[in-house]
Amino acid sequence: MVIAIIGVLIALLLPAIQAAREAANRSSCTNKIKQLLISLHHYHDQYQSLPTHASGASNGGNNKFANSEDSSSTPYSNGIRVNAFVRLLPYLEQTSLNSELNSVYYNRVDNGYKYIPSATTPGMVDQVLVSGSTSTYEAGCYGTWVDSFMCPSDSRIAGIIDGTIPRPTNYVVSLGDTVTNNTSRGVFQVASNIWIGGLEAITDGTSNTIAFSEIICGADGTGRSIRGGVLQSSYTPASSVPRDCQSLKDSNNMYSGTNPVANNWRGRRWGDSQVTFSTFNTILPPNSPSCSSGTSDGSSAILPPSSYHRGGVNIGVCDGSVRFISDTINCGNLDLVAPVNGASPGASQYGVWGALGTRHGSETVSP
Repeated sequence: MVIAIIGVLIALLLPAIQAAREAANRSSCTNKIKQLLISLHHYHDQYQSLPTHASGASNGGNNKFANSEDSSSTPYSNGIRVNAFVRLLPYLEQTSLNSELNSVYYNRVDNGYKYIPSATTPGMVDQVLVSGSTSTYEAGCYGTWVDSFMCPSDSRIAGIIDGTIPRPTNYVVSLGDTVTNNTSRGVFQVASNIWIGGLEAITDGTSNTIAFSEIICGADGTGRSIRGGVLQSSYTPASSVPRDCQSLKDSNNMYSGTNPVANNWRGRRWGDSQVTFSTFNTILPPNSPSCSSGTSDGSSAILPPSSYHRGGVNIGVCDGSVRFISDTINCGNLDLVAPVNGASPGASQYGVWGALGTRHGSETVSP
């Protein structure tokens, strides 16, 4: 009898304990997104501009982000893939890591050229011809775990080991309602060394426009989990509609079948601007499938945010507030082809969710 009573008590208490733990995790996640927003505003105060999400230099050498740590004499570049999180490091109490990255990228010579931070344009670099031989390159600094980029609800993230290349992130930047690997209708751009300017460019209002959200990192080994996985070559931007991607989810929250091939790209590299690693768009609702147009981690894709928080995800809004968005948020007409670049004018066709993503759609929204 006593054992039975203890069993009943445990059964009653366990859900409450789990709920309390998740509430604490969600609160911590909210605080981390808040810190990202504060760092974004500090960056803006210093430069009167928002950071680009794809900056750096390319000298024709091997792309650093596509290779593991290397100590040979092979020339390496950052492939113009340094993302906005790298630019925000000094404002996230990561000054030493930022200095290390600057040393790696800027205080070295590759094929007779040196790359230094631009004195006039934030987020850009200047290429300077100097005398010197090809230097070695070490990717170790991107192997640093940055607590500011990790949500405690995603307990699997600490087990992600991707060779010696960059560590993962649970936080991502908004591309608005655009399926793109170039310019977007959102706050951040993944076109090389392009940014929207300052907060004045957000004509929809900072309280109506998303900057950040969260994702579950790809850690299941197969990529077939909706949270963290991306289906390759499953979407054609010029003709496919978002509902086609949404229909690829089975009853177990996995991608149905075995084809097309899936990959666990989401969030795998915190410093890399490739869209599957560090961006999201406001087309399909949170915790929906992710569908890529190709086999590259940088191919245009539908990439909704995701989380283990019950019923939705946290978002960071450009006015500095953090809000919770439900999985059932209004997404308008998912049978319409998504915009493919930032030049597409007008209001979003994806309801409240799409409108929250655009910076200049002239919509009036309230999440």
